[in-house]
Amino acid sequence: MKTRLTLNSILFFFIRILFIWTFILILFFLLPLSFNILDNASSYRYVRYLIEADRMFLDLVNHAVPTRIKGADISRWLILFILCFAAFELKKIKEDILYKIEELKEARFFAKTIQRKSFHRLWLSLKYQLRYFLSNIKKIRLSRRSPLRVLLLERKNIDQQLDLFKRKLVFLSVDVVNSTAMKEHEDPSLVNYAFSEYRKFLENIFLRNNSIKSSWTPDGVMVCFSKFEEAFSAGKNVLLELSGFNQTVKTIRSDFSVRCGINSGIVYFDEHMSMEELTGRAIDVAGHLQKQADPGTILVTELSIDAPELFREFDQFDKIIDGYKVYLWKNIT
Repeated sequence: MKTRLTLNSILFFFIRILFIWTFILILFFLLPLSFNILDNASSYRYVRYLIEADRMFLDLVNHAVPTRIKGADISRWLILFILCFAAFELKKIKEDILYKIEELKEARFFAKTIQRKSFHRLWLSLKYQLRYFLSNIKKIRLSRRSPLRVLLLERKNIDQQLDLFKRKLVFLSVDVVNSTAMKEHEDPSLVNYAFSEYRKFLENIFLRNNSIKSSWTPDGVMVCFSKFEEAFSAGKNVLLELSGFNQTVKTIRSDFSVRCGINSGIVYFDEHMSMEELTGRAIDVAGHLQKQADPGTILVTELSIDAPELFREFDQFDKIIDGYKVYLWKNIT
């Protein structure tokens, strides 16, 4: 693929040079027409050289092909017609080669996308796919394929590339209950220190449980895990270890109390994306579960619990949330 790309690039370079020289020759044969309306043009040496070269080329054409019609010499216009036709054809060839180069680049970028799983590479790949699609649209008049078939084919190609980035993940949402009231009548520096230490406390737990990414708000966090067991363990650890944090670390009067929600689902994922760039209903549902949870509890969708033996740790919740059956885990210590 790299060799084909190099050969096409070299060919494109030579065609471009030919196109430029063709354009220069068109100007060369047009310039003498302006000398007839300029006073004393022939008094300049370079002008005389141009006129002599122009006559030499015209004489060569006159000797090669018949160029007189009813006594009028059309050799100059014949040359200009041939050069313009050549320039038009070279431009078409140049565009076709450029299209082929972009197609090869698309294939090369797509190959790197599979290896690196880079969303940026995918985006570049989709850009070239779009160019390829637009080029097909232009050629529909010359093709037997209908516009609908072209659209369906391009949609299929893009969907196949996007499918490479689909991944089932588990999302844990954690939020501090009544955080605004906790900050009232407190020294701002103590509030800042307490919440900063609270974040470090959570980050340490998430790290122990192999979190992939996280996105923070002033009082809450959305964390991404590969497995349900890791997300559930992180949520339990937060609730179980929070009492020790309240006793030994926090510097404000109110204790930290949190609620959690866990949901899993398929999202488009790339390791180079930040958590803020991930979107999907699975993430939204995790946030909704957290908002419906009571302090010191974790709400989990039934479909997220992928190991039957884990169900014994949960009680069934009395509400359906976002169409999902939900289970409850509660810290009883």
